[in-house]
Amino acid sequence: MHTTYDLVWYAAERTPDHLAIVDDRTDRRLTYRQMIEEVDVIAAGLAERGIKAGCRFATVLPNYIEHCLIILALTRLGAVPALVNARLTAREVAQLVEDGAMDGAIILPNPDLARAVAAVLPKGGPLLSVGAMEGAEDFDSCRGNAAALSLFMPPAPDDPAYIFYTSGTTGLPKGVELSQRTTEGRIT
Repeated sequence: MHTTYDLVWYAAERTPDHLAIVDDRTDRRLTYRQMIEEVDVIAAGLAERGIKAGCRFATVLPNYIEHCLIILALTRLGAVPALVNARLTAREVAQLVEDGAMDGAIILPNPDLARAVAAVLPKGGPLLSVGAMEGAEDFDSCRGNAAALSLFMPPAPDDPAYIFYTSGTTGLPKGVELSQRTTEGRIT
């Protein structure tokens, strides 16, 4: 069983200096080695904030490099990324975070969204923002000592991998939980 994190880690082992990702907003570029190092530092920061295997974590972001990095960091920890549409209203996002029993979230810098999500997260649940703003911690500060991370433990096939939300065309989007088995990457 190979997770998304595993696939990037294997690429870093095979071709560490090959370009892995380019941010079209900032032109930031990471090789596979740099990407794994960054993901591990973010994972350590999340772990210091109480995120661990089995935790559900809402990601309310568009296609930003930070979205990719936090999804991989959550996967590294065995946590479950819940990808929420960033175009939903603050009230709708908060309802999904509450209904999904999320342990933390990352959002765009929007004070109304920060207030709504903070109100439904458990006490002490991390609320991160891609960009500084009152009411959420700046994602750039979510860094920790990667050497302190525990060994990566492969998940069981039936463990949850991701939560995706339906389009919500007839009401509020519904969370669809995908197991590790359905997302397994193959290494050839």
